[in-house]
Amino acid sequence: MLRQLFSIKFLLFVLFFTNSRSNGQNNYLLDLRIDSLIYNMHTTNTFDKETEIGEIKDIYKLSVWYFAPGISYDFIRNRYYLTVSTSGLVNHFIGKKQEKQRISAIERKYRAKEIADELRVSNLILAIQADYQDLLLAKQAVQIDIFIIQKEQFEENEIDTEKFLNAKKNIISTVKNHNSAVTDLYKQILNLSGICNYSIPADLNSLYFTLNFLE
Repeated sequence: MLRQLFSIKFLLFVLFFTNSRSNGQNNYLLDLRIDSLIYNMHTTNTFDKETEIGEIKDIYKLSVWYFAPGISYDFIRNRYYLTVSTSGLVNHFIGKKQEKQRISAIERKYRAKEIADELRVSNLILAIQADYQDLLLAKQAVQIDIFIIQKEQFEENEIDTEKFLNAKKNIISTVKNHNSAVTDLYKQILNLSGICNYSIPADLNSLYFTLNFLE
């Protein structure tokens, strides 16, 4: 019995220390500023938009060669004469009109993208903060201490094999689901970092459970 009480107290101490350390490392997640990350996202989108526009802007430049006369020969009258073609000038203005239309399309595309990204960033931040707090509480709620007691009871032949195996199966399932949720949170943080082109510091290792207590 004393061994069981010692195990529980030690486990609670470890959980308290681990969660306190996790809180200290990841308070940044709870303090994420939406306006700051959205500004970062806007900066990235603006750069991408200007780069895309720069690739097509001023492709059609007015040249003096559009006005250069040509020389033709009249075989009937047996003489040379100058000609001026307006086709180059016409093509230039058609090209400029198409260029303007393409630039307008790019600007509309990025305006729509910024609205969509802004909504995604806001929703992701709220989801990350909510999931992080839920995982902190969930880790405290997982009843590993109870399983440790049952494990010791089984080793002392105080409970039967079926009851112990059911308890083991349940705790493994709970731990796996919890760890999967932590991994999903990592993915959300990486997704947010990618949208905003900003590395969000987050060390969630302390939120994971190991299966050492099964040994």
